[in-house]
Amino acid sequence: MEEDANFALNFDSDVFESSFIYWSNLPAHLKVQILRNLPYPTLRSFMFVSKECMTLASSVKTQAYGVYLQDHPFDYTNIVEIKEASAFITVYYIPPEAVGVPDSHKNYTLTFVDVEDGGCVVKRRRDKKGRSIITTGVRYQNEKSSSAAVRVFFQLTKNIKAQNLFIEMTSENAEIERLLGELSPVVPLVCGKLTIRAKSKTVASSLLRFVSPGCGLDIYFLDHFSEEVFMDSAFCDLEAVRQAPEIDTEAMIAVSDDQLSLFKAHCLRIRAPYISSKGINKMIMQWLNNQRIIEEILLTDTQRINEAEVLEGVDKDRILSDLEISKSPFLRERMENMKSGGSLHVVIRNFSGALILINIGADFCNLMNPHSKVLLYSTNTTRDDDDDDDDDDDDDD
Repeated sequence: MEEDANFALNFDSDVFESSFIYWSNLPAHLKVQILRNLPYPTLRSFMFVSKECMTLASSVKTQAYGVYLQDHPFDYTNIVEIKEASAFITVYYIPPEAVGVPDSHKNYTLTFVDVEDGGCVVKRRRDKKGRSIITTGVRYQNEKSSSAAVRVFFQLTKNIKAQNLFIEMTSENAEIERLLGELSPVVPLVCGKLTIRAKSKTVASSLLRFVSPGCGLDIYFLDHFSEEVFMDSAFCDLEAVRQAPEIDTEAMIAVSDDQLSLFKAHCLRIRAPYISSKGINKMIMQWLNNQRIIEEILLTDTQRINEAEVLEGVDKDRILSDLEISKSPFLRERMENMKSGGSLHVVIRNFSGALILINIGADFCNLMNPHSKVLLYSTNTTRDDDDDDDDDDDDDD
């Protein structure tokens, strides 16, 4: 996707007043090295000075905790002090001198505001010399705030190395669906974890076309606890889904037994109405034969689970006896914590000596590595306990 020339937004440059008369004489690699030491707002301003500046700045990947896109006014009205704000993008960038320092990110926020006679404008607030300055940038004549924000989000993330990307689309917007269908996924979304919160199935599935395999996925249907299938079986065949190390969703997913066995996720939470005892058994056998890593897997709303089918093919000597468990206070404690739900509680040891705890109920299955340091979910399978969000909605002005 080519950079939109209008994306300069006509904001005042975030630079100090100075001059460097030898800039034009420097080789390109030294110019890039200098740009790597600029804070993100200054780098963005520099990018639109000239075509050469655009080329140089585009080769710099800014480190960021995350980039957040929301198509509605959440708790950000204090940023721009305008109630008409319709969409927001916030880049929580890490200053070059603070890379590696915990909680050192600063924010760069763009606010998209629909105007009465059509289109939208982009505003930004900056704190300068103890006071807040709100500046108005480019106007998109024929585009509403939500679709303009999506387009700018993809432009921004091309030049950002983010740990987290967050997209929240609260309405079913035909314009956004059309835009996502037209955009080319040549430059994928690359991050540690992508979080999608959407009302529209089409928007959520379209966004996954842009995801680079290996990215963790948190996908939420904004119609909480709907019994409607949010992602069909085609979703489960996407390489980005199969290769995701973590998948967390409160939505109904139409994953089959065979598709589930192809998932690489070691942390997985889904509502899976088409998963049967055979699909769970296949995962256990993969783990038993060192073909799968399991940290924690929680499948709920499954078909009725048959305990015998779940453990079919598992040698009895792989199942720890009550005596073995009683000798380990740690395992006893973990097992006791799991007894709040389910009718079958066993511990299995695989051929490498690793353990998993298995908790099975009528329509759920919880597989857990008791020694894991990356457990994401509670072993309590009630839905109220499944709603722990990791969203960072704080603004660091």
